[in-house]
Amino acid sequence: MKVKSGNNCCVISNNSLGNDKEPHPFHVRSNWIPPVQPSIALESYLEHVKLSISEIEITKPKHNLSHNEHKAVKELQKILPLTLNVLIKAAQQ
Repeated sequence: MKVKSGNNCCVISNNSLGNDKEPHPFHVRSNWIPPVQPSIALESYLEHVKLSISEIEITKPKHNLSHNEHKAVKELQKILPLTLNVLIKAAQQ
């Protein structure tokens, strides 16, 4: 057995002594795939989460302008395009 070191790591090699044995089973990649097992606890949890999500009420977002400010913006949208050809767009957040 020979120990090679470099770049803060060590490599142990059996081939340096001429041992041409089969590789250790832990070093051979396996093709085994675990069987699928249904989990009753997981399925019931997922159903509970789906039900909880479906019960959430979605509401429209509130405007961040007061009634008078909203009214003023509407008036500007009517007046400005006619006089200055300016377009007011909704802010993207």
